[in-house]
Amino acid sequence: MKFTISPPDWQILCVDDDVIFTLMYERYLKEAGYQVLIADSGESALELVKIHTPDLIITDVVMPGIDGLTLSQRLREDDRFANTIILVISGTKKDGETAVQALDGGADDYLLKPFHKDEFLAKVRSFLRIKALQDEMGKKNLKLQETLIELEREKEILNSTLKQLSLISDRLEAQNEKLNVINQEQVRRFDSLVTILSALIENRLKYHRGHAAKVAEISTFVAKKLNLPANEIRQIEIAALLHEIGKFGIPDSLIEKHPKDYSASEKEILEQHPISGADLLNNYPGFETVAKIIRHIHERYDGNGLPSQLNADAIPLGSRIIAVANYFESRHRQDASADFSEELYYHSQTRFDPAIIRITIQYIEQYHQSNTDDVLNMRLYDLKPGMELAQDVFTKSGIKLMLKDTKLTEELIERVARYNRIDPIETDIFIKKVKN
Repeated sequence: MKFTISPPDWQILCVDDDVIFTLMYERYLKEAGYQVLIADSGESALELVKIHTPDLIITDVVMPGIDGLTLSQRLREDDRFANTIILVISGTKKDGETAVQALDGGADDYLLKPFHKDEFLAKVRSFLRIKALQDEMGKKNLKLQETLIELEREKEILNSTLKQLSLISDRLEAQNEKLNVINQEQVRRFDSLVTILSALIENRLKYHRGHAAKVAEISTFVAKKLNLPANEIRQIEIAALLHEIGKFGIPDSLIEKHPKDYSASEKEILEQHPISGADLLNNYPGFETVAKIIRHIHERYDGNGLPSQLNADAIPLGSRIIAVANYFESRHRQDASADFSEELYYHSQTRFDPAIIRITIQYIEQYHQSNTDDVLNMRLYDLKPGMELAQDVFTKSGIKLMLKDTKLTEELIERVARYNRIDPIETDIFIKKVKN
């Protein structure tokens, strides 16, 4: 993604008790075309930001009264400046130690005096590029919020539509050959709702991004191999896409933890999410079959599962399919290079349906192994120009930073590395292997 930075659109606040430096900042920045605000103390800076919201704040570390460290901390306490870039200026190496404290207190970077004009302006441009990226991502997040608001406004319409879809779903199970006569607008609305719910789940579960889609892919493969009717395959696919919807009721503090860090009690809480998800979907006519499938995905083939201790064929077929797909996909995320076929066979007849395991092994052999052979797991600082992404890249906060199939350039790698300091990429980056 490339941003064109228009200098007159950017406002920069310079804070320094030394008039020589404030005059120098003002001259440098105005010559570069930026709007400039000047404050000769931390106190006057705090007064200025009551009526202005600068994009970049440049402050000296050592000042009488409110110093740069305290100023940075106070600014970060104000939500208006959550995305404002703060650059602290240090006068000596000793002041540099104070600058490190400022970084811990909320500043983004520091610069030691004396510095060259070109170095100063290059750092300003670099941070404003990051600010432009932040602003663009903020707009996208705002758009998502607007979508949620619109969804709430249309709740009455959607409920009416879902009631109609419930009647249609009954006919589909008995008259699949008449699918083409169903009102296409109703189907579109239903599919749109599934898409929105799936996107909301994806956005909330940062350590599971792409997980539901992969589980749906595997589950659909198995269902087709079993020659199930088209409508039943679709119900299983939807259940796979929404199988983690019950996690909406789980606290953010638990959702944001990495799965490997769960305590035993936290795992027990998470094991209840299929029940919560099923109860939620049962409020919407048309989702009864999907809700039933989701409710029983933690049942075990030997009858020792949750919530109803169902066994063997008493467990809904869709639940048995998704249980195996979910287990394999989760294990593969922990070790992409491992072959989990033997591990799946180990759970045959106890945890999972052996027939479903056999078909899932077919999927692994037919699709997964070839994909694994063609992909490298790399960290951010191992990337090189010319490499091509095998998967989308997300930051810790959920922002999609790079798209699958993007070909990396030196400029793009540097830009992502800078943004990584603000919003880290915590997972491996998947790169396509070069074929000889």
